Amino acid sequence: MKFKNKAIWFSLPLLLLLANAQPVPPGVIVYSHEDSGSRDPSLQFWNIWSLDPQNPGQQVQITAFTNPPIFTATPVWTKDFTQLAFNSNFNDGLASLEASSIYSMNLDGTNVHQITGFGVLDPLPPPTGTVVGRVQAPPTLAGEGQVSGCVITVQGAPQNVPCLDGATFTIPDVPAGSAWVRVQAQVSYPLTIGEPGLSLGFAPINVIPDDVTDAGTILVYPRIPKSIEPAWSRDGTQVIVTNEVSVKTVRRNPNTGRLEWIPGFTHQLNVWSADGQFVQAIPNLAGFEFIGSDWSPAADQICFAANGSSAGQSYVVVANPDGSNPLGIYQVPIDFMALHLVTFCRWSPDGQRIAFIQSNVTLSLNWSSDLYLVNADGSGLRRLTANPLGTFLLVPTWSPDGLAIAFQFSVGADPLRFDSSNLWVIGADGSCCVQLTTDGRSAAPTWGPAL
Repeated sequence: MKFKNKAIWFSLPLLLLLANAQPVPPGVIVYSHEDSGSRDPSLQFWNIWSLDPQNPGQQVQITAFTNPPIFTATPVWTKDFTQLAFNSNFNDGLASLEASSIYSMNLDGTNVHQITGFGVLDPLPPPTGTVVGRVQAPPTLAGEGQVSGCVITVQGAPQNVPCLDGATFTIPDVPAGSAWVRVQAQVSYPLTIGEPGLSLGFAPINVIPDDVTDAGTILVYPRIPKSIEPAWSRDGTQVIVTNEVSVKTVRRNPNTGRLEWIPGFTHQLNVWSADGQFVQAIPNLAGFEFIGSDWSPAADQICFAANGSSAGQSYVVVANPDGSNPLGIYQVPIDFMALHLVTFCRWSPDGQRIAFIQSNVTLSLNWSSDLYLVNADGSGLRRLTANPLGTFLLVPTWSPDGLAIAFQFSVGADPLRFDSSNLWVIGADGSCCVQLTTDGRSAAPTWGPAL
């Protein structure tokens, strides 16, 4: 990968509400809102709402999820502003191959469609057959695992069944159109400290009506995939997403010699068609993982964050939609007092500039994040905010005229655990700032034109 321009560190005022704030451009901002009011994540349910940025008290609820725990996040307009995509878990408990998937819908909440995860929102029709199989924990350094607490489901069938003795299963009334069988299980390895916890596995099936289909032996692994952070292609036929996988691996503790399970995450970018077909994975460069992507509205290019494991190995990258010809246009500074990571990018409406988020974590594990702008060729770097520790600027979105940027401003321990979150607007010229929401439960804006 080629790189241009070393990082420049500006000293700017903290993000404040100023008396000389510029007028907010018109449009419709769609965002995610926590509706329960509870601080307990297990009791929360998030919905998609919209507001008028020039009259932010005028708010409209778009989705109507009420059964916790439900989240909806990172809504994003198509480039022609006719549809929205967002990620959610509302259909993913046992009905998808992911714990979070990407969905599309109209602005009024109609025509909801699942894009990633191969789930369906309604039961598939008959005829039906029966699917049988067996569940097995794969061998590891700790030997053979033991399976318990299985739940088996199949695509488009309303029922699920538990494992039988010997970790076998039989699930009747499976629609002939079903394409997969999914296993969720608890697995233990007697020789390890702790357990890997929830493990998943699946197998493709071809159901024979009024007959038995053998899915074979399904291996289950402690790997939980999610699709998050959607962005539409220029023509609206594809979506690029971050594929995040929560994993646990077994290793021998170098101090005690005992085998133990180590949690972690992996990331890459995937492209799906808008009708729910997997298109391709964008391969990570060696030693890097890609997240937080966007598709240019003006050229056939994408931007994304590329993060390595060492200080200074974090970049804003511009590339072709298949990941080829990557060009690093910004590199974080090497700082012996803090680690800096690019996490998210968004193209301007004319495709000439990129807004991106840089997260900062000190040696004492205190976090903050800030908003930057850079031209698509790597020139013109500008830092718009300098937030104190414990405050986070996240998920920027450009106004349709390119004059302003709305964002999520959160306060909390780190970007994933915040105590309050509201929507703000800052001028793309640095003029600052207008607060749009005050209830502390609003996040992830996306800005479209006035209807």
